[in-house]
Amino acid sequence: MWNVGCQLVSLNFQTPDRQMQLFRGKFKDNGSCGYLLKPSFLTDTNTSFNPRAESFPEVWGQAVTMQILSGAHLPKPEGEENSSDLVDPYVKLEVYGVKEDCAEFKTAAITDNGLNPRWGETFEFHLSVPDLAMLRINVKDYQTLTSNDMIGQCSFPAHSLQQGYRHIKLESSEGIALGPASIFVHVDMRPMSKAAWLSRRTNSSIRQRKLSGVKEMLGNSSLVVNGRSISRDSTTSDESSQGRVPSTRLVDPNEGLTLTFPTS
Repeated sequence: MWNVGCQLVSLNFQTPDRQMQLFRGKFKDNGSCGYLLKPSFLTDTNTSFNPRAESFPEVWGQAVTMQILSGAHLPKPEGEENSSDLVDPYVKLEVYGVKEDCAEFKTAAITDNGLNPRWGETFEFHLSVPDLAMLRINVKDYQTLTSNDMIGQCSFPAHSLQQGYRHIKLESSEGIALGPASIFVHVDMRPMSKAAWLSRRTNSSIRQRKLSGVKEMLGNSSLVVNGRSISRDSTTSDESSQGRVPSTRLVDPNEGLTLTFPTS
């Protein structure tokens, strides 16, 4: 409702659900004083902005890469503080905004580790209208037979993200700080149109497929990767005499791809 220009929105303050968490997160942008200045494209009387449009000005576009690295001091879900079970935490990264920007990502669950779980997973997404986008970090306890209980969450405007390594402090569903509980992330943001971002994603995917097709086959003079022959160039005996581990290089001159494997 905020994204279409509404000035007052009715919310159920009695229920600490996702909508209330996003509401609190949106107004963190100004210290939670209760007032936000709308983006210029929502206040211009001659604006043609339509949040349901299929495309937006390319100059607004922003590519975001977020690495979910680790967590620290994750508590047990509310109501299970006295349980003897350890948490199996995983992280959901939710993106809200115009329809084109909405997305959801999820890490794997780490078994029995709420103290210092490590994920090391990377998610990439594109924001066509960053000024209206919201991010929500939702940490949950994986359960096999029952619903996954929430450990903690944090919602905030996308444009409040800062580059580099950051600790995201977690809150309860009611917005109460959960002490030292946090998620450690790395953020990379750069201006980029949707077309350029899709092109980069496609090229990256092609390269990953090529790398995944390469396997070490000792004793063979050549390898075939994705239907293409790649020559094998073994190191000389001088390499081991100089204290270095003998290795084998796989070279694809057509793609500029060189991989080195140790051989003993």
